[in-house]
Amino acid sequence: MDKDIKDSTWDEAGNGLDVLDRFEYLRNFYLRATKKIFHNFYKKNFDGTERVLEIGSGLGFLKRNWPEEFKGEWIQMDSSHYLLDEAKKRHPQGNYLEASVYDIPSPDESFDVVCGLSSFDTFYNLEDAMQESTRVLKRGGLFFHFLDLQPSSDPIYNSILEGYFLPGLEENDAGGLSDSKSIISYIPYDKYEAYLKKIKKLSVDDENDTLLDSILLEEKIRKKYSKQIDQNKYFRSKILKSFSDLIETDSINWGTLSAKFYGKRTQQQKQEGNIFLFTRVPDYKYLILLLFSSLSPKFLEFYFKSLVMKIEPSCLEVSYIDYVSARKTKNDSMY
Repeated sequence: MDKDIKDSTWDEAGNGLDVLDRFEYLRNFYLRATKKIFHNFYKKNFDGTERVLEIGSGLGFLKRNWPEEFKGEWIQMDSSHYLLDEAKKRHPQGNYLEASVYDIPSPDESFDVVCGLSSFDTFYNLEDAMQESTRVLKRGGLFFHFLDLQPSSDPIYNSILEGYFLPGLEENDAGGLSDSKSIISYIPYDKYEAYLKKIKKLSVDDENDTLLDSILLEEKIRKKYSKQIDQNKYFRSKILKSFSDLIETDSINWGTLSAKFYGKRTQQQKQEGNIFLFTRVPDYKYLILLLFSSLSPKFLEFYFKSLVMKIEPSCLEVSYIDYVSARKTKNDSMY
């Protein structure tokens, strides 16, 4: 594998620290619900004594919020020493390793578990990353990846879109903590000349059109010649294919994990004002609840002003995490 390839979207000096800090701040709004997801997954898949390698650990959010009953060894690996230095400040007793996902400095079959949180979607060569991860995973060992962010678009630009013309057609690149579908639109080179001719003809034929008419016509032409990629579906299909090439297909599990938490608001949540529902995923069944939860304290204060000053309503946290997991086959060498 190419050991000189750029590891991920967080490689440059100090790159990503402010962004990951912002992600952690947002994650904290529904942290107690997220911890329930971690705990449920742990109870189902761990015995508590495993040797774990977390790849792309960043600031250490996953390990810091993993169930306390875990008593095994957990190594947090990242290629950025800037992120690892910050992680050490937040969790000094952690076990850290600075290394590339494409060249893990460990013998074959060294770990019971290899995992990542919103990290494998940032790797420019997912296939090689998966191959190296599988190499250090013991036979029968568990691989899992949690994704609570929008998949990174940079690796898509550097792989499937390489050799294509991108005329600024990216639509709704929500990024970060959002469940909105992030669609990348692009024009293949084999259609670019025809597209360009149409655009040039448009500028000649429609000299008397208003600016708005020209924009709408140009957008119509772009849509005719463009193709689209849903980042979520792209990453999921790519990691599943990597799994199927390396691990027995019937051992693969994927989907969305969810959990709710009811309780008093944290100080960070109180700073948001009269908000009592915290979730990253827009969900219609919670819209009415969100409206009611944001208004009800005002109604309570109007009718029971003295009471609401002493008793604050409980809040609801809802957390969703997309996941993929698999057990490495016990019989055959897959790397």
